[in-house]
Amino acid sequence: MITLPVYVVFLIFLVVFMIMEMYRRNKISFEKKISELKNKLALYKEELDELEKLKSEMLSRIGVSLRKPLESVRETAIELSRPLDRSPIVKEQLARLTAEIEEIENFLNVMKELATLENMDLTDGSQFPDGQESSI
Repeated sequence: MITLPVYVVFLIFLVVFMIMEMYRRNKISFEKKISELKNKLALYKEELDELEKLKSEMLSRIGVSLRKPLESVRETAIELSRPLDRSPIVKEQLARLTAEIEEIENFLNVMKELATLENMDLTDGSQFPDGQESSI
């Protein structure tokens, strides 16, 4: 059996104790950082939820405010653009009107697509892009 002097055993014990203390402090530091990151993540999630509400409100206002008047203008323009015997100036104006009708139809299509995307966002709102559920 090997006998070690007391001071060597004490030094080994001291080194082990210092290493344990170092790991304990690192653990506490990491736990503090994790807690701070969780708090930041919660704040970002709240901000994201608020932005989602604002986006939804904006899209609904756009839909209500613009869709009906634009459809009304489009229908009126279609009625006015029926082929009749007209002067060249009126024909030029009708050509512009036809171009505006196409722009209105494009805008209405974009609004419909935005509404579709909004509905998709609302149904998939609790998922991350890779399909994993949020655990917070």
